[in-house]
Amino acid sequence: APAMMGLSLDPLPAGRPNLWTGLNGFRVAFSDAELLSRDELAVLNGANAAAIETPAGAWEVFQFRNAELIAANEYRLSWLLRAQAGTESDMDVAPSGSRVVILSDALQQSTIPETARGLTRHFRVGPSQRGYVDASYRHVVASFKGVGLRPYAPTHLKATRSSAGGIALSWIRRTRYGGDNWENVDPPLGEETERYRIRLLA
Repeated sequence: APAMMGLSLDPLPAGRPNLWTGLNGFRVAFSDAELLSRDELAVLNGANAAAIETPAGAWEVFQFRNAELIAANEYRLSWLLRAQAGTESDMDVAPSGSRVVILSDALQQSTIPETARGLTRHFRVGPSQRGYVDASYRHVVASFKGVGLRPYAPTHLKATRSSAGGIALSWIRRTRYGGDNWENVDPPLGEETERYRIRLLA
């Protein structure tokens, strides 16, 4: 199935993750798309997810509540939730002309084994009804880092000073799997080990 892809017509500045932002939105021109606005609850449950490519070649996942058709195949996306699905470190200023793709069932997870992460692979991409040697096929050389396997960064960082003069740091752990069950006191640990990197800045 074809994915809905397009190019941004406005720059998308970096924003605050996981908070409603971009009330004025930004415009995207799609080759072919039918987008719908969704209510807040539907978006919080995963609706209207998209990804935008940054100048570094990374992809930031974001969600949008409003999709306003302003011209043929041209939408204004607004009320955004930025840096979703653990892509906080990938968020950057995305200039106009950045590629945008709507995340839907048309996109399937690659079957490349985990042992092939980081290795250069050669792909031929084209219509399935034609042979690989057809002129419509493109030769693509790419390597994949397994970004979807990265642990999510913790949230709600707190620093409290103790009576002895020290500082106690605390946070809430996030997980990639099974974190939507609110009956659990702590989200399940989705990794083999639990370790953190902490940077202290004056």
